[in-house]
Order: sequence, then structure tokens, then C-alpha cells
Amino acid sequence: VSQSTMPTAEQLFHNLLGDTHQGRLIDKLGNFATENFGEQGLKFFNTLTVAQVLYQLYEARHQKKDAARALLGKITTDKIKEFCKKEKNPEKQKEFAAQQIAIYQLALSRF
Repeated sequence: VSQSTMPTAEQLFHNLLGDTHQGRLIDKLGNFATENFGEQGLKFFNTLTVAQVLYQLYEARHQKKDAARALLGKITTDKIKEFCKKEKNPEKQKEFAAQQIAIYQLALSRF
């Protein structure tokens, strides 16, 4: 997902927690809190660090899902096209395509 198509809240989280360059802002904020607010600042910094790691894992998972979805979609489309080249009966083509799309949708639901 490109940044321009992200919903506003997701883009904000990406900028603060996901983007490693922007993430340095979180590090600076955490260091400031630790230096100026002691133990409470350190707890805040640790919370920010955990949030960063969790969000980066979330983003990585979604990137893998998007890549798998695209690859599976291409495979499914190619299978349907190949079948339709060989089979000229429109009813059999529709039946095969429906079957392949159902398999595709089932696979996506398992991600």
C-alpha cells in the first residue's frame, strides 16, 4: 500500500511508528522524556519502543499479505486464461472460473 492511498490515521501511525527515518523522532522524544522525567520518562520511552516494534510487525505482515494476494491472483487468472484457451464451451469456462475464484477467495480468507 502506498502512503498516498493509506487512510489518514494509518498514515500517521506509519509516519511515527513504521517509517524508520520518522521513527527517529520517537527516539528523540523518548530520550527527552527519559532525561527530563526520570523513571516515568523511561517507562514512556519503553512504551513507545514497544509500539514501534508492534507496528512494524503489523506493517510487515500486511506487506506479505498484499504480495501473496497479488501472486495468488496472478496464478488464478493465468489458470483461468489457460483453461479458456483449451476449453471453448462457455458454460465449462464459467464453471471453471467460478471454481478457481472460490479457491482464491478461500485462500485469502486463511491469511
